[in-house]
Amino acid sequence: MKLRYYDMLIQHALHSSAYLDVAKYYHKIWETPSVKEDESDKGRVVCFKLAVYSRVVNFPLPGFGTYRVLRCPCPAR
Repeated sequence: MKLRYYDMLIQHALHSSAYLDVAKYYHKIWETPSVKEDESDKGRVVCFKLAVYSRVVNFPLPGFGTYRVLRCPCPAR
């Protein structure tokens, strides 16, 4: 149920181009024990998407260098 809820939130955030929210929602999905412990593709896909959207929101700001919003907590597999 929780995964479906965040899936819907991700679709809405993508529709409104709210990439920071997308990264936060993927992080919430990653924190779910069933996804974190999953060794199949589901855990890896969530980890990959979290890394991609975390990279999208880590953008350079004028005069401030790189602004790191989120760090990907996914282990290297």
